[in-house]
Amino acid sequence: MSVESTRKRGSAIIHGLSRQVMERRMSSTAQQDIQIERETYQQSRQGLDSLYQEAKKKLNEEIQTRLDVEKEPLLQISMKQETEVVLRLLEKDIHEKQDIISLRNQLEEIKAQQVSEPKERKTNARKIAKSIWMPPPSGGCPVGAAARPPSARHFRHRVAPLHSIR
Repeated sequence: MSVESTRKRGSAIIHGLSRQVMERRMSSTAQQDIQIERETYQQSRQGLDSLYQEAKKKLNEEIQTRLDVEKEPLLQISMKQETEVVLRLLEKDIHEKQDIISLRNQLEEIKAQQVSEPKERKTNARKIAKSIWMPPPSGGCPVGAAARPPSARHFRHRVAPLHSIR
């Protein structure tokens, strides 16, 4: 072997080794770059995930707010209807109570009339009795009994006795 061939061979080996070193350096650099890109991707992913979660939370809040706003008129309508029903029931109750009060007043008037009627009957019976009283015919009085007619102011008119009408 010649020197030259040894040299060529040595040069080829050196060149091969330097290429391997370079490839290793490059592959190590590429691996570092890949690792850095992976970390950057994960950080971006986490940031995007947090943004997504915030947007989802805001969307849910907006949906709930919209539902609440849509329910409000329905709730007000329902409350208005309940109020109208309560007012109708109160009016009905008031009318019933007024009817009861009216019936009580009528009952009190009837009771007062029933209490006063017997007194009026007695008074009217006395008036009628006095108005038709006539003294008995002469000689018809029992002995010792003086038949004295009541004063004229007690009677308005005189009626014939019942025994003389027959």
